[in-house]
Amino acid sequence: MKFALNGALTIGTLDGANIEIMEEVGRDNIFIFGMTAEEVADLKRKGYNPRSTTTGTWNCRRSST
Repeated sequence: MKFALNGALTIGTLDGANIEIMEEVGRDNIFIFGMTAEEVADLKRKGYNPRSTTTGTWNCRRSST
């Protein structure tokens, strides 16, 4: 169960109650992180290689050394 007050910052993944909250408060009033189901399916279709993700950006490279 989730509860939101006026001015509350809601942060979450796009699942369960967060979808219902987003429908009520609007997409501009909730911070969703992570991938959508379509993005996950696309990533699986292309082939998931975590090493290319971590070495592909300087932030990840820097934090993993």
